[in-house]
Amino acid sequence: MELDYEKTFFEGSKESIPPGKVCDRPVVVLIADDDPVSRRILSRSLHQAEYEVVTVTDGNDARDILLSERPPDIALLDWVMPGKSGTELCRIIANEVSHFVYTVLITAKADSNDLIEGLQSGAHEFLTKPINVAEFNVRMSAAVRFLKYERELLKKNREIARYAHIMEELANTRAKQLVHAERLATLGMLSAGIGHEIKNPVAYVSGNIQILNRYKTEILAAINYSLESGNGNASRLKLIQDNLPEILNAAKEGLTRITSILSGLSKFAHRGNSTRVHAPIEQCISDAIELSRNKWKYHVTVNTDCDELPAIEVNPQEITQVVVNLMVNASDAMRDRDDGIDSIIDVSLKPNGQYQRIVVADNGPGIPDEMSDRIWNPFFTTKPSGEGTGLGLAICSGIVEEHGGEIFFKNLPTGGACFVIDLPVIDFRVSLNPATFI
Repeated sequence: MELDYEKTFFEGSKESIPPGKVCDRPVVVLIADDDPVSRRILSRSLHQAEYEVVTVTDGNDARDILLSERPPDIALLDWVMPGKSGTELCRIIANEVSHFVYTVLITAKADSNDLIEGLQSGAHEFLTKPINVAEFNVRMSAAVRFLKYERELLKKNREIARYAHIMEELANTRAKQLVHAERLATLGMLSAGIGHEIKNPVAYVSGNIQILNRYKTEILAAINYSLESGNGNASRLKLIQDNLPEILNAAKEGLTRITSILSGLSKFAHRGNSTRVHAPIEQCISDAIELSRNKWKYHVTVNTDCDELPAIEVNPQEITQVVVNLMVNASDAMRDRDDGIDSIIDVSLKPNGQYQRIVVADNGPGIPDEMSDRIWNPFFTTKPSGEGTGLGLAICSGIVEEHGGEIFFKNLPTGGACFVIDLPVIDFRVSLNPATFI
């Protein structure tokens, strides 16, 4: 009779059991049953449908599998068997197994109180003995549907968690950016006053240096007379005579640098002004070099090759900001290089048809090809966490586009990154003649 029962079961179940894969992943089924006939029937049927099947005859063995690193997806548990019973295993699954396991109790019990007890223990379904083909197929179909829903839900929950993490990081980043923006705004307001306060003592020092330069000939002549007549400390007088011209020249150069920095601060203070004027791009580049000097002066050599081109309609502060950002990025990329090569940034300004072309190129590591399409995206940065907001290039792109120009990037064949900016010679907002469209 046992063989006839198995034959009837398989003949009726071959085409009815759902496939053993969900979301392209194999379904693992644990069969815990001490009845060899039931175990053989279930195992053979599931193998035919390409399920991964694990069979045990003892509840304690089933518990070990359920609590392993890879618990099954479906558990077919005999209610009564050696070791842990099916209901005890259901409670273990409910309380100790983090992985979702669809649980089916196999039982010959039909009393409603027994069924209630089984459901209260955590079972999802029942499979009655002797096993019925149609009933088994229905239970497996329900189990596969549950697994599909559970896996889709798990995937969505992971996506939600990932997006939540991204949004949290974005919120933190924007909070830092708001603080940074507030500091910049405060610096902008303060820099104008600070610059004004510094200009006055600089003017005094500059005036005194000019007076000393005018008296330099008389001072040197007096020192020379003292040396010839033997008056005073000869070695000290000789030292002053030799070094005085160099000291005065160095003081003059220092004052020129201070004046240049004050000019940059003054322009920074008015960076919010969106008014466009006719301005020479060469001056914007010169201002950018001065403003960014502290970032690159100790480890980079900056070379310039700028033609004296006619002034064009731009916002000088914004174009200066673009060049500053590009120079700072290039400097940061070469800051910790250890290949023994001297770091260089080449800045040029040349005519390019109806455009003036600014090129900022370096001999650093360049930008990986897989990132080249993302560098313009807001909040994308190749710098370590905490060192970059990811807004610099996005702002540069926006400024250039607002000027009717183009900005693009390429890696140089010899190594390094090259950013090219084309600014229109004619204001793009008035360059179109409506008559041409009539």
